[in-house]
Amino acid sequence: MKRFSYRAAALVVLLLPCLPAMAQRVRYDANGQADVVAENFTLVEAAVIRDVTGLAPQSRGQVVFFRSDRPAADAGELLVREKGNDLHALAAGGYFVAVVPPGLHRYHVDGQSLSLSLEVRPGRCYYVRVAGRGVDSRLSQSNAMVFLNATGSRPLPRL
Repeated sequence: MKRFSYRAAALVVLLLPCLPAMAQRVRYDANGQADVVAENFTLVEAAVIRDVTGLAPQSRGQVVFFRSDRPAADAGELLVREKGNDLHALAAGGYFVAVVPPGLHRYHVDGQSLSLSLEVRPGRCYYVRVAGRGVDSRLSQSNAMVFLNATGSRPLPRL
């Protein structure tokens, strides 16, 4: 009986250093809600590029400017400019796609001194939300989900 207890005690002493290493091998299979949202975002962005805006050329980038079509959106058009050049007059609920060379671009809305700077990379698509009116108008960087919600009138196929 004494031999058995000594062997059991020796086995426990030898296995004790292994316990911390075994505890570190915990693996989580589910990342929770954040993983679901990230996957949905990726699917929506791919569908918007495939069915609405088109794929950016490999040697250039594209910037999608859009305005909301909600009743709270201001009537009239806002003129989007880059370096003093008129790009497009954007109506409520509308959007346009500017295909631009890679590099730093500064955009502003007519009548505004504040600008939005974008570092455009080749083959990438960027979304810019145009909001407000007159001196209260502004540009902000956005994403495909906000674009889809804001323009809303273009149904996409089910994913």
